[in-house]
Amino acid sequence: MVDLLKYVDEIKKDCYFDRDQEVFSKIQSLSEQLIKYNVPLAILKMMAKAMEKKDVILIGDCLEYGINPYLNGNEININLFTEEIVDVPVVEEKYYYLGTYTQEPALCVKSVDNDNVVRLNSAFSPENEVEKWMEGVDIKKTTTVVCLFGLGTGLFAEKILEKLPPKGKLLIDEPNQDIIDYCIGCGSVDDCDEAEKLIKKRLTKIIEDERVVLLVETNKDLNHNTLFARALDSRDFIAMMGMIIVKHNGYERAFPKGYLNFLRAINDYRIKMYTNRNTARAFKETYMDNFMYNIYDYDKIFSCSDIESFLPKDIPVIIVAAGPSLKKNIEILRQAKGHCFIIAVDTAIRFMLKNNIIPDITITLDAEKPEECYSDELSHMIPCMFDVDSNPKIVHKHKGYKFLFNCRNSYAHLLCGLIKKTYYVLEGCGGSVATAAFAIMRNFGQKKIILIGQDLAYVDGMTHAGDVNDGSDNITAEVDGIDGGKVATRSDWFAYLKWFEKQIEEITQNKKDIEVIDATEGGALIHGSTVMTLQNAIDGCRDENGNLPDYNFEEIVKKSDYYMTEEEYRYVFSKHKDSIRKLKEIENKSDEAVKICRNILIGIEKGTVSSSYIDKEKKKINIINNYCRKSIIFPAINAYVVSDIVEDVGQLMLGEGDAKTIEKNRIKMLKLSFESIMDAAIRLQEKQKMIEKERSTR
Repeated sequence: MVDLLKYVDEIKKDCYFDRDQEVFSKIQSLSEQLIKYNVPLAILKMMAKAMEKKDVILIGDCLEYGINPYLNGNEININLFTEEIVDVPVVEEKYYYLGTYTQEPALCVKSVDNDNVVRLNSAFSPENEVEKWMEGVDIKKTTTVVCLFGLGTGLFAEKILEKLPPKGKLLIDEPNQDIIDYCIGCGSVDDCDEAEKLIKKRLTKIIEDERVVLLVETNKDLNHNTLFARALDSRDFIAMMGMIIVKHNGYERAFPKGYLNFLRAINDYRIKMYTNRNTARAFKETYMDNFMYNIYDYDKIFSCSDIESFLPKDIPVIIVAAGPSLKKNIEILRQAKGHCFIIAVDTAIRFMLKNNIIPDITITLDAEKPEECYSDELSHMIPCMFDVDSNPKIVHKHKGYKFLFNCRNSYAHLLCGLIKKTYYVLEGCGGSVATAAFAIMRNFGQKKIILIGQDLAYVDGMTHAGDVNDGSDNITAEVDGIDGGKVATRSDWFAYLKWFEKQIEEITQNKKDIEVIDATEGGALIHGSTVMTLQNAIDGCRDENGNLPDYNFEEIVKKSDYYMTEEEYRYVFSKHKDSIRKLKEIENKSDEAVKICRNILIGIEKGTVSSSYIDKEKKKINIINNYCRKSIIFPAINAYVVSDIVEDVGQLMLGEGDAKTIEKNRIKMLKLSFESIMDAAIRLQEKQKMIEKERSTR
């Protein structure tokens, strides 16, 4: 049997807190009783370990297993001892405060997942517990974001905010709104004591802090991705590099499912940030170049918002992707023409036209989508939804109705905003043309969305309809198939699969009146969707008389007006040309800023410059910086440079050292940024000259 008594006198010699003597006297008087009552060995070992480490907080925690502290503090509660250690006795209340050896009470909650009661603060000293906890939270002057799972009584969040820089962000995921309501409401208002009033005041201050972004149960429809988006710029890779992730003690036991979702969300966000960075790096020039070409065709475009205005919510939508299984139900699709709104992704158009089925509208997204997708002349006459960054060769050749949306181009957003007209901005499009189509229809609130050709898997070695293999054999995983077995998928399809499942999950959670039917009849199973054949899906749209709804998009679309009047277009185009002309001045001013930075760095290294001189020169740099950033074309410049320098800038920004090192890093960061701005300005000017040779100016 473990001998607890031998540790008591030794620990008394090294007391941490004013109340230690009282605690250890209690330990000494109880140790013999603990052994006498045959306390399980696991408890005794835990107590011995705590004493050996002279860890008063852990000792206080151990005492709670053997003492019923909310009764008389000396009564042994043998019922608490089990081989699987529990936290505190189970009580009827969902939340209650537990008295401690300090003025700060411990909050106890009943787990929503397993009905156990979990203590969220130390039973001895919650204040000292959080002090020890903070020793493991490495918040620096350069820290940008801290993610905290659990708010509780606010002790942990309060300590983080004390160390967090003024421009930092604290993202708090509180899995249970009732905890906040209980703590702010002081528990039972009638017997609210001073300590509980202090907790209420603390929580109110935290929630009102501008650095805090709080996600709670009542706004779960925002989801974790929106939480990050609100706290961070969607392209802020630097912020992600410096992110700190912590959890409030006890919360992962009280809310294990919520904690798992929290960690998953952070992982998803990191993957998204790296994907965005890699995509921006690969296509940074293509996106901007495409828009600079496409703006020449903006005189006769419509907005995707127009479609929402004349598409009734109860008209079924069929999104036709180009998966291998499309050949199974292409003939049945003919029945839906004139009764459903049929959207064909760009890669499915040729197969549909080959089978003499004309969709109501097509959609293209990719900046480098091959032109052969629209090789059939008829495809250029079908209405088309396109992104501002879509392949300009496809956009320019298109003679039918062109509906504009914008996934990512900030410059286009600012430029079109000059005429104070809204156009369709698509956030979270999922990365593929099919997911973009789904996102648009989901945002429109269409009640029934039917997917076909959405295999997201290899079918007999094929990747696309018409027995086409795009040359890829990159099998990365096996996933559940619609037919009950397993099917092979690859990384991009797997990402789209998970995206669809996440969207359906959010639709269900938010109780939106949207039914998602997967009528692909092959490929991967999209969990959460209703699986049926296309024939059954179409038959399910019939009324009590067996009739399908009538819908003639071709006639309705004729009532649309162009997004811009001729006068508005000329105004927007002239502002674009003005912005291009300003690039030369931005180039010159950036060159000037680079020279200033270079001189400062030389002076710092030689020790020949004073702090007052550095401050004076930095003011000049700030003036140049403000000029560049206020230019309407700066987002275009940023798109060119940010993915190339973000990691280098991040390392300099997050680096530490003495005052001299930190100052040098700041100047190096500015120099690197202005070098990149200057380079982007030069390249954009060259690109515009090339475009003007290919297209007639207006």
